Amino acid sequence: MRVLPVVLIVVSTLLAGVGSLATPRTAAAAGPTVVYFPVTGHHVADSFLSTWRRLGGLATFGYPLTEAMTDPDTGLTVQYFERERFEYHPENAGTEWEVQFALLGSWLA
Repeated sequence: MRVLPVVLIVVSTLLAGVGSLATPRTAAAAGPTVVYFPVTGHHVADSFLSTWRRLGGLATFGYPLTEAMTDPDTGLTVQYFERERFEYHPENAGTEWEVQFALLGSWLA
């Protein structure tokens, strides 16, 4: 009769782990301004993270597809998400225009 409690514990542990695959988790060593997404293997941090959270997060922008990087054409820090490209504009630091979104249609044309 001791088998049933052990099986229940194992199943509960497995189900808890499956739910965490879709949930972004804060990277322990990086602090609360960085979130790691195990689904894509990428991080979102700092101004990009606060903008992502403020404007709808996963439902609005989707998962990050890249890390933040420097765009060689503009020199801006950018990061790609499933439904948007974020651009960091240091000249607007501290304002609501600090992070802007690329016009992907114009950019690709």
